Amino acid sequence: MKKTISVLSACFLLVGALAGCGGSPSKAEEGKGTSSLSNGSSDTSKDTSAESSEEQEPVTLRLMQYKPEITQQMHALADEYHRQNPHVTVEVEILQQDYKPVLKSKINAGTMPDIFMTSGYMDNLIYKEYSYDFKDDAILDNFIESTLIPATQDGSIYGLPMLVEGYGIIYNKDIFEECGISKLPETLDELETAAKTIQEKGYTPFANGFKEVWIPSHIMTKYYASEYYENQSESMSTYEFSQKIPDELSFADMSIMQQTFDCLDLVTKYGNDRPVETDVSQQISLFAEEKAAMISNVSGNEASIKMINPEANIGFMPVPGNDPDQSKLMVDANTMYCLNKDSENFDEAYAFLEWMFTSDYGEKFIVEECGFIPTVKGWKLPDAMLAQEISTYMNEGRTYACAHGFYPDGYFDQSGAVLQTYVVGTNDREATNQQLNQVWKKLAKSQE
Repeated sequence: MKKTISVLSACFLLVGALAGCGGSPSKAEEGKGTSSLSNGSSDTSKDTSAESSEEQEPVTLRLMQYKPEITQQMHALADEYHRQNPHVTVEVEILQQDYKPVLKSKINAGTMPDIFMTSGYMDNLIYKEYSYDFKDDAILDNFIESTLIPATQDGSIYGLPMLVEGYGIIYNKDIFEECGISKLPETLDELETAAKTIQEKGYTPFANGFKEVWIPSHIMTKYYASEYYENQSESMSTYEFSQKIPDELSFADMSIMQQTFDCLDLVTKYGNDRPVETDVSQQISLFAEEKAAMISNVSGNEASIKMINPEANIGFMPVPGNDPDQSKLMVDANTMYCLNKDSENFDEAYAFLEWMFTSDYGEKFIVEECGFIPTVKGWKLPDAMLAQEISTYMNEGRTYACAHGFYPDGYFDQSGAVLQTYVVGTNDREATNQQLNQVWKKLAKSQE
């Protein structure tokens, strides 16, 4: 088996890095973003500013992000910050499929939010003109160093990572046990055997939410990661690899990438009716209500599953390929908050982010309310099944980076839309490969 080169492998021995690390004191400095707050140094969840806030001018912060699965939690966070800082109102706007186009339209219209979310990596190049650089700020002392890798570009750090998240197949352990499946599938053939067994027991093996373009795109991205890390990483960087697509290296030429179609065929064959009309909420409901045994999704949706079925006994496994060596989760810290460097409310926006990542309430929000693996030193692991399983895969070295961070801007969503046409039968593999190549080339050229 070839050695996997993971962007986060250097830091994520989770048992030590997350559970056992103490807080690292911040350095007291002057200027923007240099508070002496450090993890564990004080309880910043108390109403320390309520009295002085009465004398301050009202401020409205605009925060824009994706991740609709934490909509309720984000609004609760905004309410709590307002309770502690009555002069500050945080308006939260949450989108998913149209997030980037709407953000760009706001930038062009001069109505850019004070705080916005990106996926790091290539996004750093796209938004660095608008993003504050945290590289010299004491707030970074609070973060596990390598969780900052997705936010780093040419020595600058353009965002604060919110969580460590994994992508793979979430499965119902009780259904697997009932069906006599004691060994998790490590290849697509083994996955089909398991699906047949589950179907014979009267369950729908897969709940597919392919109305969301990011779900089929995530499946493809797993095979893109496998293609790079297993076949290309010893000879070129991720950037060099992406530059060869599609003129020197088309998708049809990538043997592992072509397994995307095999996987889509399998999960559709053993899945729910009308998968491209099913959104993520419906997908999660089918799974949480134990009508389906598996979903392709992100670990952050455990909280959504538990809201419907608190007793759900769930596990996490990689999307398999043809080779057991490809049985690895995609794991990364590439969901991050960026600060509009030209915000009229810069100081208040910075203070909000600092509170989120240093306060007791911030830890409760990220770890307990959202069930996320934190990026902050010393914060505990969530009492969440998928987080525990992610830590196991990471400690075993069975992970890939979330490779969609290496795509041209817009490709993640647009490739998902192309894959939808394959799922419904409008395009065959050849036509889909051609469209995937064409979209990549068009978007890459627009970024030159």
